[in-house]
Amino acid sequence: MSIERFLVFGSVIAWCVLSYCTAFWVESVDGYLVGNRRRVIAMWRIQCILTVLNVFAYGQLMRWFDDDAAREKVQDRRQMQVKNLKNLKKSQKKVRG
Repeated sequence: MSIERFLVFGSVIAWCVLSYCTAFWVESVDGYLVGNRRRVIAMWRIQCILTVLNVFAYGQLMRWFDDDAAREKVQDRRQMQVKNLKNLKKSQKKVRG
């Protein structure tokens, strides 16, 4: 399992656990502690969502950068072929001349 899949799978599982199991933990106290616990749970849920979105954004950015690097390599190789051809023609002229 790749790291990306592990992070997405872990975030989804954490989201489900936080949604289902924390209701008992939040309702077990009274007063302002209920609000504090709800804010903590909301923060963890947001972190789960951000993890999934960050993995997606990272994958898209790396795909874009890798495509550019591949294009640059092809262009560099073509430029080297043209330069080598010019140098070969020059050397052949010197040998003949």
